[in-house]
Amino acid sequence: MAINYSDISNSTQTGRVAGYKPKLYFISNDDVDTWQRPVDPPVNPGDSVTIATAHILKAAKVTHQWDAKLYSATVTSEPVGDAGARQLLHKATAIILGDNAATYEQMIKMLNDNKTIFLKDADCINNDSYLQFGDDCNPVEVSIKFDGKTNSPNASQKEYTLEITSLVKYFYTDALPAPAP
Repeated sequence: MAINYSDISNSTQTGRVAGYKPKLYFISNDDVDTWQRPVDPPVNPGDSVTIATAHILKAAKVTHQWDAKLYSATVTSEPVGDAGARQLLHKATAIILGDNAATYEQMIKMLNDNKTIFLKDADCINNDSYLQFGDDCNPVEVSIKFDGKTNSPNASQKEYTLEITSLVKYFYTDALPAPAP
């Protein structure tokens, strides 16, 4: 059954607080044992883009988390495709501070590994959901830029800017993926 439009009222609309928590969470798609999906058929508006049950990871695998520069985690979306066949292309950005061998090696891997990315809403007390970008069928694409800055007294820290691109965006409302007990 297809869900039709419903009313949207400013007085009851949730998810209005701007921004995202300064953390980037991600899983390697190869580490997932069981992927969850939105309910099918959807019953209420939003059901077709909500994952309400946690993905299950393979034994000893984890959801990784990287601290991001404060206020650097952002998301934008824009339509792509031909008229009548459009979809939204989502771009999430986060800045990771610092540069060392371990960070650099992980950035190289991040460019080509199949992964799924999660961002937590900044209003995490009232809105306990994450945005999930990508899945097992549509892994995200990541581009990375590095800025080593200068050693002037006014310079800030070295940083990697990650831009995550995905045609897939879900509202993920369970705990982040964990290994099966």
